[in-house]
Amino acid sequence: MQNFHHREQVFAALGFDEFITETAFRDAPRAGPYVSDLAVADKIRELLAGEDQRPLFVFAITMENHGPLHLETATAADEAELYAAAPPAGCAEFTVYLRHLRNADRMLAALRDRRNPR
Repeated sequence: MQNFHHREQVFAALGFDEFITETAFRDAPRAGPYVSDLAVADKIRELLAGEDQRPLFVFAITMENHGPLHLETATAADEAELYAAAPPAGCAEFTVYLRHLRNADRMLAALRDRRNPR
């Protein structure tokens, strides 16, 4: 996937100094089949904590709640955590989406607070 639409060349042409691909996340925690949003937050915090004190612009694209969602199974625990009442039948993919959306919220909170949410 590293050459997906030649994105590494596109981002370089846009002026980005570094393009970090999924290869930097080989051993990172997963959420379903994707690198977890919290692992991306960890990487961003690592970049922000670097020695270089110049301003840093980080443009991050995550995959966790991107889908396809049918590759995962919604669990009873997901439903208990994500709904006030049992969802209607046929909401399994939506439940998976909500799980990943919750993780995206956790990623943003971790970046906001610059803390480790685990």
